[in-house]
Order: sequence, then structure tokens, then C-alpha cells
Amino acid sequence: MMASLDLGLAHYEFSLCYFARFNLLKATAHAKSDELSLQTLLLFALFLLGGQILWKVGFMMMAGSILGANLGAKMVMDER
Repeated sequence: MMASLDLGLAHYEFSLCYFARFNLLKATAHAKSDELSLQTLLLFALFLLGGQILWKVGFMMMAGSILGANLGAKMVMDER
């Protein structure tokens, strides 16, 4: 499933570049945030309904994700 999601995301990024005339950096930012929001909400609802959320692990992963996203964004913006 992940491969098909990544392929769909690549098509979405290409569409933003071609039709909306976004540069690759802006298209990637929009596509990632849109995909992450939709995927996260759906999966969170499924796991919440099933009572299968490991809260401590989730919070540690969230902190790592926030830290990595900030560092990655700073690296990309410094290269511009």
C-alpha cells in the first residue's frame, strides 16, 4: 500500500508543478502536508476505535517527527 501511496503523491506533486505552476520545493511541501493530514487522521481514527494506541510510543515518535521535520526544513531553506 505504501508504494501506491508514494506513487500517488509523486503524481500529485507533478500536477502541482505543472498545473499550478509551483516550483518543486513548494509542490513537495503542499503534497506532503496534504497527504500527512489525511493519512494521519484516518489511521488515528482506526486505531482509536480499535483501542490499539500505544500513547508513550506515539508521543516519542511525534517528538522525533517534529524534530526531523524542523531540521529538514531548515536544511532545505539554507540551501536556497
